[in-house]
This record gives sequence, structure tokens and C-alpha cells, in this order.
Amino acid sequence: MTKNPQFIRDIVGGIKPGSIVLIEGPTGAGKTIFSASVAKEVIEEYGQKVAWIGILLEPPDIRDIFSNILRINLDDYINAGQFKYYGFEIVPVSDRLIMISQLLNDIIDTYSPGMIVIDFIDPIIEFASTSDLLSIRKMIKTNCGEKKCVVLMISRSPLHGLRSRAEIISDIVVRIKIEHPSYGAPRRFIELAKIKDIPQTRMIYELDMNKEYGVTIHPHGILKELRSNINHEVRIPTGIDGFDDILGGGLIRGTSTLLIGPSGVGKTILMLTTAYNMARKGEHVYYISFEEPEQQLVETLRFLGFNIEGLKGDLTIHSINPRTITINSFFSIINRIVDFSKPIVIFIDGLYSLWKEFGHDFHRYVRDLIYYSKSSNATMMLSMIYEKGVEEKLYVWLSTMCDGIIEMNFERADRSVRRLIYVRKMRLSSPPQKYFEVLFENKKLSIRTL
Repeated sequence: MTKNPQFIRDIVGGIKPGSIVLIEGPTGAGKTIFSASVAKEVIEEYGQKVAWIGILLEPPDIRDIFSNILRINLDDYINAGQFKYYGFEIVPVSDRLIMISQLLNDIIDTYSPGMIVIDFIDPIIEFASTSDLLSIRKMIKTNCGEKKCVVLMISRSPLHGLRSRAEIISDIVVRIKIEHPSYGAPRRFIELAKIKDIPQTRMIYELDMNKEYGVTIHPHGILKELRSNINHEVRIPTGIDGFDDILGGGLIRGTSTLLIGPSGVGKTILMLTTAYNMARKGEHVYYISFEEPEQQLVETLRFLGFNIEGLKGDLTIHSINPRTITINSFFSIINRIVDFSKPIVIFIDGLYSLWKEFGHDFHRYVRDLIYYSKSSNATMMLSMIYEKGVEEKLYVWLSTMCDGIIEMNFERADRSVRRLIYVRKMRLSSPPQKYFEVLFENKKLSIRTL
């Protein structure tokens, strides 16, 4: 699996010099942002220059795209001679094809870029005849091919499913589609509608665009043989009194554990305490919450008396609102974390919120992330509300994926309430088959025999 698949390298398998690439999509689909990410790939991955012909967007707009989405200072590219902007003045229709031909020839001869982006092509070719379009194609193929340059054209999708005129002159056609669900962020997809001379086995990929992660093309789950490197004797202690005794010394490195229980039973306190204790012993820990703000989680650690500034390892806490991401980007976030630092321990708090946002399909992505984390020797602990109203089928799905299941619950007697914990399942271990009491005294969590 690729950390973040690149369009030219991984999706189309390379683009031949002289090729004409069409990026097509409706208004707001992200055509210009995606094209900017391709330009970034040309500059950074292939060390080639990019010429940008702007019709709709002025240089400040292009700078904003590179800065806000791709997190790149475009002036750095410009000053290094890697990026150059060319304006295109809209002239009478009869002169547009001649003008774009002259401009392309001038750019190729004087600047010698690896890619020329035309943003956008529609006003130039909207009234051109088929013979004129074929003449433009021949000119591009001849001149750009000789100079080893690719031309990328941006076009708005025609209405009523009609074929774009720009497709006539294109070697590669990429359509960006956008869906607007009732809740959550819009979902974007790229469809490889035409790739001349390049066989493709998968034609549609999901596309994410946001300020935090830029432009990401998502792989479709695990497509390779599942592997692991687990040794049942290599354990990571939780540091909670009594808990490691139940677990046989701690969590086995490289395994996944699901923590379930009703709301308010203490799942987050147990996970935060475990995360802090592991980081204190030098582990690289990443804590993701889908239910509580980052600042509140940090304040909870301080309330528990933990010195988060004096950790030996790393403890990164990140809060994500499920409505701001797509379900595929959830997998991508974990993918980035696992690839960034190994070995690592990942805590995911609040799977119930993720399920409520995305429905049953989310379990397939959780399965893939568990399998991928296992193959990367990452240790994972996940939490989920489990009480009346939560579908049994959802729990069954998750329980079959995870190596361990730890159940927390309440016990009411007279006027008091006790919190209980029970290790229902733990592969490669033999936990006691009984309940234990969870105590929280003097801001310290411990587990004792009933």
C-alpha cells in the first residue's frame, strides 16, 4: 500500500511526453485544486518545471490554493524557476485558437516546462470545429512531444451527460465527481474515463481535499496478503494497578483491543490513563477522539495529575469531528500515522460516533485499518458504546476483527453503583473468566478483585 498514492506515478502509471490530459468536473468539484496537486507532483517528484496558463484565476488565487490546501509557498517555486504563470486574455472567438497555439509554442521554446496547465480550456475551444481541434492536437503532440512536455487541460463538465469537446483531443480523461450526503463532508471521486495505451485495473478512486491533509487519493482498502509479526511474549504494560495482571502483563504489541461499555462507565479515563502510561515509558502514542475536544482531553490528563510535558515518548492527541471527514479519509489518517512512526500505539476513542455518521459501511474501513496496523506492528485500542439501542450486528462485526474485547459495565446495589471490567476475549492470553471492580480513588485508576 502506498502512503499517499500520486496521480502520475501510481494512478496512471506515468504519462508519456506530449500527452494531453483532461481534468473534467462540475463547478466546485475541485478541478483546479487537483490540478495544482498534480503540478506539485511534477515539480517535487520529477524535478520538472510547470507553466500555468490562467484564464479564470489570477496569480493571487493560485497562491491561495497552493498555500491553503497544499501548504506550499508558491513564491518558492517561482523564485526557483520551477513555476511560471502566463495570463491569457479573452480575445474574439476567431483568434483564440491562434493565440493559444502561439502561447504554447512560446512557452515550450522559452521555458521548456515538463507540464503546461491550461485553466481552463472551455472558452478557447467552445466554438472550434472538429478539424480545428484536431489541428490543435497535432500541434501539441508534435511540439510538446519533442520537448517532453505534458499539457493538462481543465474543463467544466457539459450538461445533460454530453461528451466534452475537449475529450476529442485528449489522451487521458479524468473526471472528478462530487456527492453531497445529507450529513458529513462532500465525497469526491476521480474516474479514469480514458487512458490511451495504459491498461488500468481500477478506474475509480476516492479523493479528499482539506486544509489539514491537502489532496489525498485513497487506496481501496487492503489489496495484499495479510501479514503480522506478533510475539505473545512482547507486551506493552498499561501501567494501571491490577489491569496488567489480568491481561498477563499488558497488551501484546501489534494486536488490536476493543473496549466496550455504556456511556459514562469510564472508557475514556481508562484509555487516556493507558495512553499516558505507555508514553511515559517511551512509546509513541497517538490518541484520536471522535467525541471530545482535544483541549478537554488534555485538561482531563492534567486533572488526573499527569505531567504531560515530561513524557519520555510522544503523546499526540487529536480530536476529529466525523462530519468534517469522509469515511475513506478516516482510513487515510490512520495510514499516515502508522507510516510516520513505527512502532506506535494508536487509541481510537468513539467508534460509535463514527458509525452514527457513516452507517454500516464504516466497519469495512475499521477492518482494513486493523489489518493494516497489524501488518505494520502497530498496537491499537478502540472504544465503542455498547448498550441497548446499539445494534448487536455492529458489535459482532467489530468483535471478530479485534484480538481482544474488554467489557466495562455498571452494577447497581442498594444506593451505590460499582464499575466492573471483564476481559471477554484476548487472543494469545488466558485472562481470568470473572469480573473485576474498577476503582477511581484520589484521581487514580486501579482494578481490584471483587
